[in-house]
Amino acid sequence: MRRAIAIWKWRTCLTIAILSVVVLAGCGGNYNKGSTSTTTADSAAAATETPGQGLTLNTPTTTGTLPPATLSAANGNVITDFQCEALIPDGWVDDGTGQGTTSGGHGFVLFGGTVRSDADWDATVKLIATPSAGFTVKSLELAEDSVYVVYADDRGFEFRKRFGNRYCDFRVTSRGRAIAPDEQAYWVAVIESLTPVQQ
Repeated sequence: MRRAIAIWKWRTCLTIAILSVVVLAGCGGNYNKGSTSTTTADSAAAATETPGQGLTLNTPTTTGTLPPATLSAANGNVITDFQCEALIPDGWVDDGTGQGTTSGGHGFVLFGGTVRSDADWDATVKLIATPSAGFTVKSLELAEDSVYVVYADDRGFEFRKRFGNRYCDFRVTSRGRAIAPDEQAYWVAVIESLTPVQQ
């Protein structure tokens, strides 16, 4: 009889111990790996915030902060050096020869030329990939018929494309300061509009 009571007490104690572990584990269910503890000050600050106020947006501040802009006759103008033509945004001022000033006061140049041979084209690609003094290359994209150089520190770009035995080139260069993202947003649209003048 005593042995039966002892076994019953042992089973009861074991059951209580298991239930205690389960209950305590349930209390710790809000723990997330990598979370930090909340202080009283944090709790007070959270109580005064409106929804969304405490969120931090992960917005990059480098080139490309704005999506590429589009160009059309409604918001741009066709310019030419009489060999090539391109569409530039309203606010960029052309002097009539394919050269001018962007809305931010930076310089741009459109020009075209002749490609006499593949070796001639390869030489011009190497020339563009080696920028003039004061500019360093941030990125260089080479394709069979084009070269695209973006200068470091938001200082501009140069794009040259081959059209058979001709090429067209468009370049924007900074005049002493970084080129703003809203102006850079037009670069792709200008490049895509570049074409030789039909002769």
